Amino acid sequence: MAEVVLKILDDMVMPLRDLMDKGIFSEDEIHAIVERRRQSEYLLQRRVARKGDFLRYAETEMAMERLRFLRYKKLLLGRGTDGRLIRDYKKKNTSVSANEDKKYTKKNMSSIGDAHIVKHVHFIFRRAKRKWKDDVSLHLAHAAFAKQARSYRELGKIYAEALQIHPRNTSLWIEAASHEFFGYVAEEGDEKESYGKRGSIANARVLLQRGLRINKSSQELWIQYFTLEWHYVQMQRGRRLVLNPDAAVQVENEDMLPGLIYRNAIKAIPKDISFCLKLLNACMAFPHTSNIESVILLSLERDFGENADAWIARALFEFESAQIPIGVNLDSNQASSDDKKIKVLSRVKPISGMLNILAQATENLKTVEMFEKCASFLMTFLHEKFVSQDCQHYTSSLYQVTNVLETLFATSQRESLHSVALVLKHSEFLCNTARPVQAEEVLRNAAVKLYTTDSQVWIAWSNHACRRHLITARNGNITNDDILPKHTNESPVSILRRAEKSVPMYKSGHVDILVQLFDQLIQNKEPCLRREGEMENVFLKILLLSSTVTNAGISICDICLQYLSHNVTTTGLKGGRHVCDVVLFRSNLTSTSEDFDCDDMKRFFDAVILLETNAIALASKENLFQICLDGKKRLKKLYSAIISLCSSANDKVMMNYYVRRKVQND
Repeated sequence: MAEVVLKILDDMVMPLRDLMDKGIFSEDEIHAIVERRRQSEYLLQRRVARKGDFLRYAETEMAMERLRFLRYKKLLLGRGTDGRLIRDYKKKNTSVSANEDKKYTKKNMSSIGDAHIVKHVHFIFRRAKRKWKDDVSLHLAHAAFAKQARSYRELGKIYAEALQIHPRNTSLWIEAASHEFFGYVAEEGDEKESYGKRGSIANARVLLQRGLRINKSSQELWIQYFTLEWHYVQMQRGRRLVLNPDAAVQVENEDMLPGLIYRNAIKAIPKDISFCLKLLNACMAFPHTSNIESVILLSLERDFGENADAWIARALFEFESAQIPIGVNLDSNQASSDDKKIKVLSRVKPISGMLNILAQATENLKTVEMFEKCASFLMTFLHEKFVSQDCQHYTSSLYQVTNVLETLFATSQRESLHSVALVLKHSEFLCNTARPVQAEEVLRNAAVKLYTTDSQVWIAWSNHACRRHLITARNGNITNDDILPKHTNESPVSILRRAEKSVPMYKSGHVDILVQLFDQLIQNKEPCLRREGEMENVFLKILLLSSTVTNAGISICDICLQYLSHNVTTTGLKGGRHVCDVVLFRSNLTSTSEDFDCDDMKRFFDAVILLETNAIALASKENLFQICLDGKKRLKKLYSAIISLCSSANDKVMMNYYVRRKVQND
């Protein structure tokens, strides 16, 4: 083992001597470098090698290479000119002959020490990869360092070795092909001769074709191969325009290879709509690709005529391809103070083609999924394209989309195509078009007749009723719409009470309804014993049926704090202690300790401790010693219950926190 380490250290003598002669490192620093390398090499030679030793060794060497580069640049700047550095180097190398003297310029003054550290890092990575050949992360880390150090010849060898060992790893094939095609572009400060190495399309094609032979069903490889050919087509177009600016942008048959790749791809991976849409998106990322886009759309229509996603993709493509940019020049009267004309780019968005495709989709494919996706797409489109922008220029388009949505919902009701998602979308559409009464009627019919056990419909209906009551309280009337029928003029609380009876307790939505009902009850400020009793029953049910967070995303801690605050406000300390007893001693929180989140309940724990602490302080101030003593006993009991709860939940951090607080309190 010692002989191997000494041999490696002996090979470092000349490069390190060269770095010291140049003034990059001092003699003491060279001794420290050698000693650190000796220790690292002995760690690598241990009987059971550790991957961490190799990685730490390589990271230390990379940091030293960054330091060497900075000192080299500083040395150049400190000596004023590069000529002085060259003359100093010639003086130290007195053995240089007269013929060789002409060779010493800034361009070719490199010596053995310049690349020593980079080569040593490569040496470390090669030894690590020999020990752990199956570890892809080592190959990727080595490749990343080679890119950073611009060791591009070594990078090609790294990819070749990695692909031999891991031919099923598609990311390696893609990175290798990308390196072969795009090459690298020199960064600022590089020498002229290092600028712009461009790779080979032939080598990149060969790599991706080999990868596809091994991984025939890899979507990512097919997409990257398809994208590679489009990159090459764009490169050829750019060259033609540079050589002949008057030449045509497109040339006949230039998209033949991308089309061939697409046909082979859908043969290798047939009947996959998501794969075809990814290829379409890749095609749309490049200009002047309408021919292949048409081919993809035709295949979508032919092979996926009964797929809702295919129809939506065709409609979206029709809209995006039909956008027409129009330049509008303002006259001099509307110009700014410096009398410059401003060019405003607007867009006319013809959506008739898109709406026709969607109408054809709902006519040919009368399924609930198709109607749901059409409604969702159009409402999202309506919001993003019109509502969120200045819609005064798109009034006609806005009416078109609204009419299509009206027809869509009417057809779904006529054809008895019902679903919860369609009902919710229909009510949302009616609200957005200033028809809240009709929206509430739709939700009522769905909750009472169609989906009596679905919590989403009941909660949506109660939210609409709540908004109606707020509008009535503020304006004195309901809306400008038709008068609400008497049989639907229900309060949110009555709706939620009906929902509690209709939705089975075993469904997760039952807890969400209880949370909504509790929120409505606690918002009612009028004192009522019946309401207080109902509120307590609902609160107990929530604690019994839920974990620390309900499906609606509402924290149980927030509900407990709400009820605690309400009871303290209405009945004082007695009511607050009652809530504390219910949560800590009479609920099932301790029985569900595996799912219990102490961090989430910390605010409630701190609130009840603060309540008792304030009560003790007040009793002590008024010399009520018995009440103060009882309060201290109760506070100890609270701490014990909280610590026991944290312990059963395996939350040692929170348990230790309350143990320290208990000790401080004692």
